Amino acid sequence: MNELYVVGLGPGDPDLITVKGYKILMDADLIYYPYTSFKYAENILISLGIDKKKMQPLEFPIRSLDLLKKIRENACRIKNSLEFYDSVVYAVEGDPMLYSTFLDLYRYLDCKVRFIPGISSINAAAAILGIPMAEKDEIFTIIPAVNDYEYMKKMIMGTKNGAIIKAIGAKDVLKKLLDDEHLKKYYIMENVSLKSQKIYNNINDIDSYMALVILK
Repeated sequence: MNELYVVGLGPGDPDLITVKGYKILMDADLIYYPYTSFKYAENILISLGIDKKKMQPLEFPIRSLDLLKKIRENACRIKNSLEFYDSVVYAVEGDPMLYSTFLDLYRYLDCKVRFIPGISSINAAAAILGIPMAEKDEIFTIIPAVNDYEYMKKMIMGTKNGAIIKAIGAKDVLKKLLDDEHLKKYYIMENVSLKSQKIYNNINDIDSYMALVILK
């Protein structure tokens, strides 16, 4: 059985994919990618000039009771493809080892996997803002947004440098933390590196699933 390549596509700008990742995509016989209403992965692949005939979307119905069943079906589909194609790729936005959809599939894949890293939205946001994520012996904390005031308060107050991802999931909590002066210096970005990118500092303006908050 052939091995599966998992390629990180980066934060959105197709120019930010690695050279190695691009070469593997161009040489691939079949490319799977996560299909979402945002079409981030799909748009990156198209912008790179990938032949649509070898692009195969996989659905991950997050709010469905059949999500686990669908994940297993997707894993089986990928594994079966390895028997018929020489080069099979799973392409995912960001980095495949950081909160990616591939990690849901990974545990159900009984095959050899080779990972090609990508630039995460957090790295890209820090570069665009010109703000170091961490220096010397500092700690950087990644905080998935949770709609729990005490939990978010503890996480935010316990870090000097960090990022809150999927911030819309805790929008009301973040507003209260700001009102209570537990949230001070921060930057909000959405659609990092894309033409639709926004940078702002009003939590009330958060309206995108792809919004993240950089804490400093």
